[in-house]
Amino acid sequence: MLIGDAAGHYHPKTAVGMTLGFGDALTLAENKRFRDFTAERFRATRIPEFLAMGLYEVFADHRVEAVVLRYAIYRGWRANSAYRDRTTRILACEDRSATGMTLAFCGTVARALTRETPFSFRRFASHRTRAIFNALAVRLWWLQRGVRQLRKASREGREESRQTRDSLARAFLYSMPSRGEPSRPARSKEVESPDAGPALKSVAARLLNLQRGAARTG
Repeated sequence: MLIGDAAGHYHPKTAVGMTLGFGDALTLAENKRFRDFTAERFRATRIPEFLAMGLYEVFADHRVEAVVLRYAIYRGWRANSAYRDRTTRILACEDRSATGMTLAFCGTVARALTRETPFSFRRFASHRTRAIFNALAVRLWWLQRGVRQLRKASREGREESRQTRDSLARAFLYSMPSRGEPSRPARSKEVESPDAGPALKSVAARLLNLQRGAARTG
């Protein structure tokens, strides 16, 4: 039997893997039947797992619609403590409300689109804005379709089907590529990782100069 990250890991950016692993172990110890274990874990983790996948998708994908959602999330975390706390509670499996997750997600999309709407009236930016609206609409349609299929399979006691996975893959283009499609189509060409050494040396030298200046004035 596989539990925790052995059953399915999530990107470290979401900080959810250890939480789900401990929950798996505790629930497994409390349930004698494997079917009861899987049913309880599905109810407990489906919302955190969707949030973890969504965050990874938004922060790892470089398609334009993912980028505008990323900035909307940044603005929400910085400006709204309730939004920030809700995200943390969901990732920690403290909040399992599908309604709360849906409201947070719709709010993020609304903030992103509200910020992009004024650009639709600009001559050279209108094409980009329309592309963002269309891409988000397509992803949202496939997401709700996949979620409905997943819920139906759960009610009937079945595993998720290939059709369900393909539906979700059309919403999570980066983290769940469809069969036969490349898994990393986000950038048009590979970008070499920058050498951080010179920048770190410059920052360290600047900090030392500031400390020396503070010591002299003190």
